[in-house]
Amino acid sequence: MPAQTPNAPALDGVVLRPMTAADLPLAHALTAELRWPHRPADWAQVFAHAEGIVAERDGELVGTALRWRWGERHATIGLVIVSPACQGRRLGHRLMSAALEELEDCTVLLHATAEGRGLYERLGFVRTGELRQHQGLAQPAPLVALPTGWRLRPAGQSEAASLQALDAAARGMPRDALIAELLDSADACVVLDHDNAPRGFAMLRRFGRGHAIGPVVAPDAEGA
Repeated sequence: MPAQTPNAPALDGVVLRPMTAADLPLAHALTAELRWPHRPADWAQVFAHAEGIVAERDGELVGTALRWRWGERHATIGLVIVSPACQGRRLGHRLMSAALEELEDCTVLLHATAEGRGLYERLGFVRTGELRQHQGLAQPAPLVALPTGWRLRPAGQSEAASLQALDAAARGMPRDALIAELLDSADACVVLDHDNAPRGFAMLRRFGRGHAIGPVVAPDAEGA
């Protein structure tokens, strides 16, 4: 969040203020309390590109919300967390309202759980689709036969611009800094070529208790 004076405490004694890197250990403790899989390294990575706000009560961190600006007209919001001890006090609404400040001219996207959907809809968000998460143990898989002219290959460090363009076209917003960092830190990145031109890619990276596959960008489901 922009540097600003912390707001006055509400009747419940909660104060909102900008998040700093010093808050990351306590923010990680919040996700651990909720049994979310985030590691300290995951928090550090997302905060590197974010503006955050925290809620404090009696010096204890009890809530967080992060926002990411992608270009001048797009933003995303995530890691909206309220400690179980403070839930039911409209603290999530206060955090979201603060995160939305100065985003009036932006298209804002977020992923909502079923529990949070009501809050976001009251703030004007409209459901646009459904995200499904799959977890499991990686198993050996047969190679996929590709049509003539298509091939899969490892990504090179020099082609960040190509992957950034593919991601922006698929996502509808520029995320150049994020894609460059993920390309640099991913365990693997595979590029889908057609006639020697990149048409898609997929990254394997550490996250939580194991690995995550994503982002995945492809011209169709078969390519993905």
